[in-house]
Amino acid sequence: MKKFIIISSFLLPVASFAAAPATGMTEVNKLVNNISKFILMPVIYAMFAIASLVFVWGVQNFVGKADNPEARSKGAQQMIWGILGMVIMISAIALKTIIEGTVGIL
Repeated sequence: MKKFIIISSFLLPVASFAAAPATGMTEVNKLVNNISKFILMPVIYAMFAIASLVFVWGVQNFVGKADNPEARSKGAQQMIWGILGMVIMISAIALKTIIEGTVGIL
């Protein structure tokens, strides 16, 4: 009985580091993939579209009201915010892609 206890005490740490079943990980992968595909990416694309509209609106204000310096400066500011929004959305997509490649979960 002593031998059994001694041998099992040496094998217990090996059993505790055993790998988790593969079925649990695939479910997590599916969940993360679905969240990314159906929630994250549509939100990013919608925000990119809004930033594009802000940029186009700024161009319209900048060019359409060329005789009014106040409207031109407001249009220039809108163009800057639109470009900044588009850069942030492209950065979010790039960061998501980098994380996917590094972790390999999606």
